[in-house]
Amino acid sequence: MKKGIIRLNGVFCGACTYTIEHAGRKQPGVEEVRVDVREQLVKVDYDGTPEVLKKIVSIIETIGHDAEIIEEDQQ
Repeated sequence: MKKGIIRLNGVFCGACTYTIEHAGRKQPGVEEVRVDVREQLVKVDYDGTPEVLKKIVSIIETIGHDAEIIEEDQQ
């Protein structure tokens, strides 16, 4: 498994956190998604496919927040 980190902007509510984690875990290749509201980060354990992190960014943007991949493919 690889690890990826996505920076969030303005995610503070439980509903958004739940949506990101729940929808993220449903993506093919994803093992775990954890939102750290305090640090404004999403930590993803995934199979290394670059599209996985892009899809999670897309989910975050769909619910109205900005996000960017800041680290990917780290072991």
